[in-house]
Amino acid sequence: MDKEIKINSFKNIAEKTQASGDSVSKAGRGFCVLIFAVVLAAALSAPPSFAASINSLAGFSSDVNDYTFEFYDADNGLINPYITALAGDGKGGLYVGTWGGVMRFDGSIFSKIEGAGGRVEGVAPQYISALYYDAPSETLWIGSMFNKNAGLFKYRGGHFTRYSALDGLPSDNISSICASGGKIYAGTWGGGVAVFDQNRFKTLSKKNGLSDNYISSLAYSEKTGSLWAGSKFSGANLIKDGKVTIMDDHTSTLVNNYVHRIVIDETQNTVYFGTSGGVSKFNGAAWQNIITGPDALCNNFIKDIHISNSKSYDKAVLYFISSGDLSISRDNVFYNVNIKKLSGRDFELNAVYADENYIYLATDRGLCKIGRR
Repeated sequence: MDKEIKINSFKNIAEKTQASGDSVSKAGRGFCVLIFAVVLAAALSAPPSFAASINSLAGFSSDVNDYTFEFYDADNGLINPYITALAGDGKGGLYVGTWGGVMRFDGSIFSKIEGAGGRVEGVAPQYISALYYDAPSETLWIGSMFNKNAGLFKYRGGHFTRYSALDGLPSDNISSICASGGKIYAGTWGGGVAVFDQNRFKTLSKKNGLSDNYISSLAYSEKTGSLWAGSKFSGANLIKDGKVTIMDDHTSTLVNNYVHRIVIDETQNTVYFGTSGGVSKFNGAAWQNIITGPDALCNNFIKDIHISNSKSYDKAVLYFISSGDLSISRDNVFYNVNIKKLSGRDFELNAVYADENYIYLATDRGLCKIGRR
């Protein structure tokens, strides 16, 4: 598909959801009760492998009666129902990026992010496309796209700082963010990767060997000192020691060149690629592809992946989402839930996040929280 068509579609979604931000249906709670009931019924008939795996998911119980499924929207203070990004703050809270701006969710209600005494300095971003929380510096990095105030934002202690093309960004449209060693890596839509050392920007683009300047996801491996950059159209890029290695369906066995999300399991030295054609795993030497099947993914179009390395378990729990499906996996055991089908509503999943107690799903109608009673 032509890149310009994709960009225009992105803009149209933004305009429609912004216009409908104040008219969110109050039927959300009934919707949640419906999903909860059906999910329980499905879980009761699930094979024994489900009981074994669900016990490891974010501290969940193997007793399906312990589950809760809740939905939060404008009635709980959400500024805009279209949620695009999620990031934990390391303190039990959740940053939520929407088309109306960034909010913090404490498990029950949404609130504006602000400093002491309600102080906020600088212009707050809208049309959020990426969030990254840097725990050591207690700094939230925010990406915004397709609006006159787009760019890379730094938020700390009630103060917003905006960086744009005027400051050296190759593009104001920020699609992904990660960090390491004090450096911020920002993927842009059309300008490649911006590397920010807190003073100035350096750009990595097709001129430096990248497969594409339309970056969809970034992930940094502390163990190997490698930056991975996924592209929306041309596979993935491994950037290490100043060298770029392209991984696509010609140079590797990457399942699909349309890469939406990259995450790294440092404990297993494994990189996961969520694509339009399934998931690929790479351990530095060998590739493994995961596609739809009875004991695998329930949808090949993977929009987001979250990896949770719980202190309670020896292996990571992985959460994969498509537009309406959630697949949860640990030690190659999968549990799949077609949330969109079960709800009977036409909504879209956009992002997933999980901590020790809850799974959060970002949708175009609000925030879903799956937890325990």
